[in-house]
Amino acid sequence: MRKLTLIGAVVVLTGLAWLGHEETNRASPHAAPAATRTTPVTITGSVVRPGVVQLAPGETFARAIEHAGGPQPYAKMSAVYLVRDSGTTHRRAQPLDMTREFTVPSPRAGDRLFVPERLDLALR
Repeated sequence: MRKLTLIGAVVVLTGLAWLGHEETNRASPHAAPAATRTTPVTITGSVVRPGVVQLAPGETFARAIEHAGGPQPYAKMSAVYLVRDSGTTHRRAQPLDMTREFTVPSPRAGDRLFVPERLDLALR
């Protein structure tokens, strides 16, 4: 009788260990969702709502301009300026042709975009 109890205890302990292992692999329904890291980018110039927008991973500068309400009718999307800290005390302004997005770099935290106006249309 004592031997039977020991076997039962081993089976129960093994079962508990297996259940515990399974529980650690299953997500709790009460667990907080994983924090999504966003990239803040400042949009100024000829956009509907200038300001800071938060980009999700994989979003582009074109999407940042969409988050800012899109370009104004006189925006010159072929000459958008990216101002990016270069890691030194100097900032670098780089013109971007948003009409050819495959040539545009990926956004980084702290980037600033300036969308200029097309003077030929703005003066009409």
